[in-house]
Parts: sequence; structure tokens; C-alpha cells
Amino acid sequence: MNDAGLTPRQVWERSVWYGMQGDIDAQLALYAPDCVIEFPFVAEPVPNRFTGRDEIRDMIVRLRAATPAAENQPVQSESTVVVHETADPEVIIPEFTVAMANSGTGEVVKSSYVQVIRVRDGLITSIRDYFSPATVEDVRRALT
Repeated sequence: MNDAGLTPRQVWERSVWYGMQGDIDAQLALYAPDCVIEFPFVAEPVPNRFTGRDEIRDMIVRLRAATPAAENQPVQSESTVVVHETADPEVIIPEFTVAMANSGTGEVVKSSYVQVIRVRDGLITSIRDYFSPATVEDVRRALT
């Protein structure tokens, strides 16, 4: 898929939607073949940079395997999203909080993110994802 007519926000929203649906192929089709995803706050020895669709696919599959069972779904009513437009028409900065509910206990935990995303010709060329790895680990523990 190459939807050059879509805005960066629309491309990002589609990517998020496909990711939430578990459709990795559709999500990856929105990434440029040489897309780079970076996690600047992730410390060595954990990889913090993934280049190209194959590396990104492997990373997504590993993250899904490490995430609690599929029944732990985002709670839409408690999730928030603000997308900032920038002076660069290719770049957006989404800020979002995702609330997840443990299907067994009903406990809701939240994790917040800020991303810097570049979209060129309808494809995501880079993502810098700023989040606290400690917060993600807290969410993982609460949902298992």
C-alpha cells in the first residue's frame, strides 16, 4: 500500500489501527522498506533501533509474544490521543496514553508515549518512540 494522498496523521492512524487489529502485514505495508524505528530511552543491551520491514516485523512479533494474552485489550474510553502538527509537513508528533484492562482482575493500567513520525509519499520513513521502559514493564506485570 502506498497512499501518497494521505496526510502523515492519516497514515499513522491507519498504522495504529492495523496494529490494534493484529494485522502486522497491513501495518508494515505502511512503512517504507528502509523505515527506521528507534526507542531512545531503551538501554543496552536491549536493541533500540530497527531498520527495514524485516527487522521491524521481528520486533513486533517479539513484543506481541512478550505482551500479556490477547484478551488484554486497550480500553478506548480511557485512552487519549493528541497529534501535534509541525512546521515540517512530513512530521507529526503524537502523544498518547493507552489504558489496558486485565481481563482476569479488571485492573486498568496506563502507559504514555510520545512519538516523532516522518511520513513521505504515504509511507512511514521513521519513528522515534519515547516512553519509559520501566512503565511498560509495570504494565506488563500488572496484566499478567
